[in-house]
Amino acid sequence: MRQSSCIVSLTWSLILSTASLCLASNQREKPLDLLHIGALFPMSGDWAGGIACWPAVEMALQSVNDHPDILPDYRLVLHPQDSQCDPGLGARKMYELLYHPSNNSRVVTLLTGCSTVSTYVAQAAHMWNLVVLSYGSSSPALSDRSRFPTFFRTHPSAALNNPTRLKLLQRYNWTRVFVLRSNEEVFASTAKDLEQLLRRNNCSVMTEIVFDAGQAVKQLKSKEARIIIGLFYDPLARQIFCQAYKQGLFGPRYQWLLIGWYSDDWYLKWPAAERVNCTPDEMSMAADLHLTTESMTWNELDQPTYSGITARQFQNRVLERLGKNRSDIGSILGFPESPFAYDAVWALALAMHSAEARLKSRGLRLLNFTHQQPDNPVFFELYRAMNATNFDGVSSRVFFDSLGNRIAWTQIEQLVNGRYRTIGRYQVQEDKLELQREPVWPGGVRPRSEPLIQPLFRPVNAVLYWIMSLLACLGLLACAGGAVFLWRYRRHRVVACSQPVLHAVMLAGCSLSLLAVIVYGVDRFSGGFVNLSPGSFRVLCHAKAWLLSLGFTGGYGSLFAKTWSVYRLATGRRGATQLEPYAFVAVLFLLDAAFLTAWQVNDPLSMKRELFRIERSDDDVEYEPYSNSCESKNGAVWLGVLLGWKGLLLLFGLLLAYETRNVKLKQVWDSRFAGMAVYNTVVLCVITAPVTLIISAQETAIFAFVSIAAWLCCVLSLGLLFLPKVAEVVKSQSSESKSNGGTSSGPDGAGGGTQVSKEEEERYAQMLEENDKLRGQISNCEVRLRSLHKQLADWMDNCGASGGGDGGAGGRVRSESGGGGTVGRGAAGHRGGGGLGIEVAEATSGFYSCSDVVASSSRMLHSQQQQRNCPVASTDLLSTETYL
Repeated sequence: MRQSSCIVSLTWSLILSTASLCLASNQREKPLDLLHIGALFPMSGDWAGGIACWPAVEMALQSVNDHPDILPDYRLVLHPQDSQCDPGLGARKMYELLYHPSNNSRVVTLLTGCSTVSTYVAQAAHMWNLVVLSYGSSSPALSDRSRFPTFFRTHPSAALNNPTRLKLLQRYNWTRVFVLRSNEEVFASTAKDLEQLLRRNNCSVMTEIVFDAGQAVKQLKSKEARIIIGLFYDPLARQIFCQAYKQGLFGPRYQWLLIGWYSDDWYLKWPAAERVNCTPDEMSMAADLHLTTESMTWNELDQPTYSGITARQFQNRVLERLGKNRSDIGSILGFPESPFAYDAVWALALAMHSAEARLKSRGLRLLNFTHQQPDNPVFFELYRAMNATNFDGVSSRVFFDSLGNRIAWTQIEQLVNGRYRTIGRYQVQEDKLELQREPVWPGGVRPRSEPLIQPLFRPVNAVLYWIMSLLACLGLLACAGGAVFLWRYRRHRVVACSQPVLHAVMLAGCSLSLLAVIVYGVDRFSGGFVNLSPGSFRVLCHAKAWLLSLGFTGGYGSLFAKTWSVYRLATGRRGATQLEPYAFVAVLFLLDAAFLTAWQVNDPLSMKRELFRIERSDDDVEYEPYSNSCESKNGAVWLGVLLGWKGLLLLFGLLLAYETRNVKLKQVWDSRFAGMAVYNTVVLCVITAPVTLIISAQETAIFAFVSIAAWLCCVLSLGLLFLPKVAEVVKSQSSESKSNGGTSSGPDGAGGGTQVSKEEEERYAQMLEENDKLRGQISNCEVRLRSLHKQLADWMDNCGASGGGDGGAGGRVRSESGGGGTVGRGAAGHRGGGGLGIEVAEATSGFYSCSDVVASSSRMLHSQQQQRNCPVASTDLLSTETYL
């Protein structure tokens, strides 16, 4: 293969040299000085663009040499070499042009084709004072003046397409782009420049290097690439689009932007050596409607250029030399670059002509050019003239910027039904985009760089909301029924002995909690309640906080107070009064009101939109669920304090309920049911609180847990405290009806035996008050009794010596103790504790034994305690008698 390539290269060199000598011999009749130009044409290799560029250079050389006003004293001679688009071979050909013994000419300038060859040649050319002009190099790396100080090009830089790509991305709002490139230097530098440009303009860009077409396309699909810019040669383009067809990376969601200098049928025809496992029809489907950007290669003005011919005339002459028709243009390698090659020769000729004029004023000529002289004036004048080049060529206006790059318009095209059609063009210097038509979009809808993200309000499940609202309403009706029951049977012993005021407070608390269930779902349910203003939502947030907090305090606080009163009565603690439970509930309400007011004033709640994970749909739209929640700056602190002290209340209530689990009191008829209600409330609250924190992102689940917990707390508490009372009232009414023959004598229609009159109710209250007073008297009696026991113990110690004579007198004491006891009991009845002391003194003043005196005193004290309703004293006296 290498030998055949060398044979082809030598053959083309001989052909080109012969053609060049023929051109020179046409003007032998006129003795002119020769200016030698070295030229490297890629006649074979990866890109054989020299096939079409050589005829264009030949035409330009002939036109310049025939022009009477351009370099009239000189004739341009071209020395062509085949570089095969190989940088190493290209560098070797340059050295041959400079040093080969068979080449005695002095090369003034160089023409190059491929970017890879131009990179090697231009980097070293300045060492021989050579100006390098390329007609086919597009690598942005060649714009580096520090590496390539004498390089110019009539072919625009590939980076010139990047501003055009940016303009398209901005026009169609494509903000997320993927760049798929091959590993060649020209595409690496172009991609780097594109990335920097896009990022400066707030566009997200990701680059994927192609090593394997299938894997690269798979990576793009996994990253959800939609807008893809391809930077690669056409052989790799065929491999990539075949994989794109197989993996579905084409169609309405995707837009490809490719290089515009491929042949028109690049996706339909390929060499047999390329293993493209797709049919032309499949390739057509994958490649259809892609966009391309390419520097404009033709002068659109139908008028003669500086060389004297129009762009169309130039095309016809090149096709004639190649023996092709216009229908074959898309398949001719290098044909798009042929006008750049033609204008490159003219640019060199005009620069030499300008430099010659300036050199003559200094007594010099172009022939004074040398390779070895570092400050050769011919080289500097020629370089200066190249920078000032500006003329109208067949490839439009030709002029260079400070980096030696060609400034040109960029053309935008689109493949539609197998044919490329022009969409518009862009001029980067003027930032001017001219569109002839809008692109045809796949499916009639412009693709998006990423799925359209639409906010989606995440409501509570409608069925769940209405069910819980209905249950809450039923619970409110139950609370109303409980209130009616309390009022109607307020004088019944079951209700009167069950602290009915605490029941009323519990009904109020349950009503607030059930209202909170309905309000809690208003902002989370989409049935007409979504569009709340921020002010209305703020009111709703505070309403929820007040309802839930006060509802808990009323419902659970009343149960706590009832359990606390049962505990006080069961343990016989001093100081317990009837008003203590009510005062405790009132304090809880005041604490709640103060805390909520401070929270609302210092750190008010406001609406916050919470976003959740994006949900995908089948179409090109993604939904971002959100919900509105209530939040304040230090809401976590406020909520922590509130839940903390309510948690302590739950804990102490649970302990009290456990301590009084076996207590039965007539004063609190439903004490055991209150304890069971406390258990249920604590369990439900302990389960609900942590679960709602864990599932905070699931609105329906949170609403379900909170509403069900609140509803169960209320319903279970109502059932435990009211259903037994209702059953007892029904049972008592039934028994009274049977005993009275089905008639009722009470004022409220109930049996007289089960009703309490107003006078009896007042009497009952008076008895409760007297009971408290009697408890105080009992305490005083106990103190007095302990004092008496001490006195008796001391007296017995004093009379221990007379124990023998006491036995005979004991009968006398016992025989006469009846009368003495009667007198003693009478005295004690009138004199209280003082009478007992006198009787003891009287008893000890006679001839009685100590034991008789103590026994008599014990009986008298026992009689006095019975009259005073001091049952504890009897036990103490019995123990005293037992001791004696």
